[in-house]
Amino acid sequence: MALSVARQVWRHLFEIYFVFFVTLAVFPTVLVKGTPFRHDYTLNTTMVDASGAVLEVRLANLLAIFLNFAVSASAGVLLANYIQWPSHRYLSVGVLSRFVFIPIFISFAFSNDGGEPEFVSNKLAFALTNTAMALTHGHMSSLAAMYAPRGVGDPRDAGLVGMMVSVSLVAGVASGIAFAFVISHFMP
Repeated sequence: MALSVARQVWRHLFEIYFVFFVTLAVFPTVLVKGTPFRHDYTLNTTMVDASGAVLEVRLANLLAIFLNFAVSASAGVLLANYIQWPSHRYLSVGVLSRFVFIPIFISFAFSNDGGEPEFVSNKLAFALTNTAMALTHGHMSSLAAMYAPRGVGDPRDAGLVGMMVSVSLVAGVASGIAFAFVISHFMP
């Protein structure tokens, strides 16, 4: 029974998986390494850890990356309630196009380290790209989760589809984090 339900909604399960895979492949590991705010000392503070070592905390990184992502992803989720675009037929195109965020954020890391290839080290471009990734993450993951239960023939199977969505989400998170370790190994 579960296999026949999975065959009906496999595209939406893959979409959820891939949205989370792409996001966690670059957020936060690659973004922190690639941020143009890395050398910005205007919002820094120092902290002492348990061993007594003094740590410098760059608050600009936290604001530029984490707060921007959280607000933008939340906005994308809310936007999905009002704008259900793309439709369930074309959502895969948008989800697959999000793959471009991986090489873009890797390029930010290389351009800020002085290595090749040179992309851009503009703080505004970095922040806007982070915003776009977060908006599309929230929007497309919500759309895929909304479309998945509708794709099954028998409405009684909607609960099973919900569990499958959860498994796809967790698999995307886990494999995205694992892939982030691979990416960060080759980064400067």
